[in-house]
Amino acid sequence: MRRPGVVSCGVVSAAALTLALAAPASGSPPRATAVVPAPRVGAAGIRSVAEANAGPGRILIDWPGAGAPPLVSGARLATNLPRLGMAVLSVPDVAAALVTYRRVPGVGWAEADRPVVAADAPNDPSFPSQWALQSGPGAPPQSLDWAAAYPGAQGGGALVAVLDTGFESGGNDQPANVRTDLAKTFVPNTTTASDDNGHGTFVTDIIAEATNNGIGAAGIAPQAGVVPIKVLGADGTGDLSLVAQGVDYATSIGARVINLSLAGDPSVALCAAVARAESTAIVVAATGNDASAHTTHPLDYPAACPGVLAVGSVAFDGSRPAYANSGCGMAVVAPGGDDLDLFQPGVQRSDWIVQQGFDANPADGPLTGTFQYFQEEGTSMSAAEVAGEAALLVGLGADVQTTRRLIVGTARSGAARAMSDTFGAGTADIGAAVAAFESHRVVVPPDRGYQLATSNGNAVRAGDACLGAARVATSAPPARPVVGEAASPDGLGSWLVATDGGIFTFGDARFYGSTGALTLNQPIVGMASTPTGNGYWLVARDGGIFTFGDARFSGSPAGARLAGPIVGMAATSSGAGYWIAGNDGSVYTYGDAPLFGAGPPGGPVVGIVTQPAGAA
Repeated sequence: MRRPGVVSCGVVSAAALTLALAAPASGSPPRATAVVPAPRVGAAGIRSVAEANAGPGRILIDWPGAGAPPLVSGARLATNLPRLGMAVLSVPDVAAALVTYRRVPGVGWAEADRPVVAADAPNDPSFPSQWALQSGPGAPPQSLDWAAAYPGAQGGGALVAVLDTGFESGGNDQPANVRTDLAKTFVPNTTTASDDNGHGTFVTDIIAEATNNGIGAAGIAPQAGVVPIKVLGADGTGDLSLVAQGVDYATSIGARVINLSLAGDPSVALCAAVARAESTAIVVAATGNDASAHTTHPLDYPAACPGVLAVGSVAFDGSRPAYANSGCGMAVVAPGGDDLDLFQPGVQRSDWIVQQGFDANPADGPLTGTFQYFQEEGTSMSAAEVAGEAALLVGLGADVQTTRRLIVGTARSGAARAMSDTFGAGTADIGAAVAAFESHRVVVPPDRGYQLATSNGNAVRAGDACLGAARVATSAPPARPVVGEAASPDGLGSWLVATDGGIFTFGDARFYGSTGALTLNQPIVGMASTPTGNGYWLVARDGGIFTFGDARFSGSPAGARLAGPIVGMAATSSGAGYWIAGNDGSVYTYGDAPLFGAGPPGGPVVGIVTQPAGAA
């Protein structure tokens, strides 16, 4: 029987199917004695410094056009690389020039020139045993591809709150940036966030254990700041109210990643807490360990709460580990350990997750109170890995929605680009996510289904394996008929727009403004969202464009003599341009939107959508 409240999602006892914590693994590496050196500044830190430079330097810009690029703000052409479609400019103020050129029509991207870092595997002696972090030829197919992102991305600047059993300081391989000044306990009869169980220390070390220091194992985001928040007691359980307080506190201190390697029963309070947090932080939660080899189990809470990045486990061979909960709402999976013993055939627990941990078990005699290298399994480990991935992206400068979209959109799945009840979007791919962000590549998560909008403000979902067919309505009836909608990038929300420009939001879609209080020359006929999901455009019947959030105005046919009324618009994948369509088949292009052709289409045009490259 499951205890009320929440429990940690550590090792599963296969006999009882209850949650238990790992004992020290036999054959664990001996306790190391070296000290942890100061963290190095990786490529992510180099980029941050370079792009904040208010002095002279060079920038690289996308310039696919013929001839020299536009020279503004005192820029001089240093090198033109037409075969690569880019140019190098010398500028008097790097930071100001980046802001300017990122708004210049026809320039898709701009970044500061800076040194590159030689790629190298970390020298931690247990790193070869961390199969989940490997990259390149010979890496297990279900690995996280972490080594491909190291050392360029290390999570510097990201603040990660770990809500668990606490953290025990003193390990010689502990994270370099444990924020003990912010650590807090909500567990009764405790005064500090120290770990009297061991689970929280292990999870924290997965996220940010010291790396490339010649000791022990590697962490995913070793330069991230981690804040231990104790909400579970010595027995690995805690009350819902403690978790809610912990989430509230994590939000108040500005944590951008919140890891919840814990699970409980359905709770409105728990979902309300994470709903408040997910607008400013990526909330990562383990799906739970209630399943078996023969039966599945739906997601526990808070993983099942809307807005949470729910993380399940995947085994070494790509199957579902017996313990791992799965089902509707799961975002991705990550290695959680399994009992197949395939990584080192014949070696017991070789597929489990290796990390430094703290032995808080009084039954372990002289080992009690010592730091060792344990092997553990469970969805707790998987959630911590993805929290580490989120920290890397946040450290690079990604916002909350972009981070979510990259984690889900770059996950490795099967041939079908669709969400799965068993694996979500697929196995998290840290290397691919970091590379996509660094290259400014727009990533689109797998299709979840579609939604129909009615003129009276209803949104009818269909085809979503998680949400199923459902009807939701605006909180208040629209004053004018709804005429268009747009989906948020992760598919977990949408906007509806009415003819007066009133905006109605669903799911994780945010409100950035409307024309509902303005007097319009012509009614609104459509909308489009930006690739980030942090803004949108509205288009009126006369071609007038209204921008909100991070949507940028690139032009409009308003005031021109149109052959027919405007009926809709679509944005380019970069968000630096858009197409506007008239009902006679005319297409008007702005920004980086190219003209591919126009009517006559054989009948009145009623809308326009983008066609991704490679789509049929």
